[in-house]
Amino acid sequence: MSAFPPPTKALTAAVKITVVVLVPLVVAVLVLGGRAVVPATMALLSVTFSPYCSSRQTIALSAALVLVGGLATAVNGNPVAVVAVVVASCLLAGLSSRLSAGVFGVAPVVAAVLGMDPPRNPTLTVMAVMAAVSLYVLVVVRLLKVHLDRDPVPFDVAIRHAVVMAVACGSATAVALYYDLPKGYWLVMTLAIVLRPYAVDSLAKNRQRIVGTIAGAVVAAAMSPLPRPMQVVFAAICMTLMFAYATLGDYVLQVTFMTPMVVFLISTGAVDDTLSIDGLRVLYTVGACVAGGLVSMALVRGPDARSVS
Repeated sequence: MSAFPPPTKALTAAVKITVVVLVPLVVAVLVLGGRAVVPATMALLSVTFSPYCSSRQTIALSAALVLVGGLATAVNGNPVAVVAVVVASCLLAGLSSRLSAGVFGVAPVVAAVLGMDPPRNPTLTVMAVMAAVSLYVLVVVRLLKVHLDRDPVPFDVAIRHAVVMAVACGSATAVALYYDLPKGYWLVMTLAIVLRPYAVDSLAKNRQRIVGTIAGAVVAAAMSPLPRPMQVVFAAICMTLMFAYATLGDYVLQVTFMTPMVVFLISTGAVDDTLSIDGLRVLYTVGACVAGGLVSMALVRGPDARSVS
């Protein structure tokens, strides 16, 4: 099997997904300007749980996601309150694993990004954008009849997962805010993604995330001299490839192409700025994954077969 399998069979679907994803972002920018991109992107994350849920469950989780986004925006600038919102979102995400493992892991991501990044919109605007885009995701998922099988976890495992996420992500948020780390929400984001209900899954996710991020960072560094328009085009290509490998279930290559996509979308286009963001991405990812691995081994215990296998 090739170490870099071309996603030929998934490319058509990936292009369609990319177009579907870009539609609400373009509309949000046309209506409210560039500042609407962040809340619209946060709401697009509802696509991670919608395929696992019924319409009623999706509406409930989307409403919770909008509430998390609104609260995080409202308390931005208050470190204690931001940590509290992140911790609460982690507890909610962990308990939601009763529905399917890690199904609502995007909640701490939204809390961290909107709570720690400088606010660009009033709270009500953020909530309105997120509600509209979440509804768009629900409609698209239902029209396309996308459905994924659930992987529910026992109540005791869900409780343990909730506590692990709350401790790890809450601590990371506090450290990032105390030291005023640039883009410190990446620490919380990585932890929220790699911390799974079962230790063995968390450790595997950690390794894959590190490998994919480093590989993607090398790609971004190599492409950093490109003119800004070409960087944007390359970011769009990376987005398509990211969705293609996500469709194929190849998490390493998914992260490999996600990394330069994020770096080029955030960067100003200057080589120094691109390399600086690239380095931060690697540093935070490796740090969060190592911390996540230690937390997984220390706290995620139990007699369940998947953890002790």
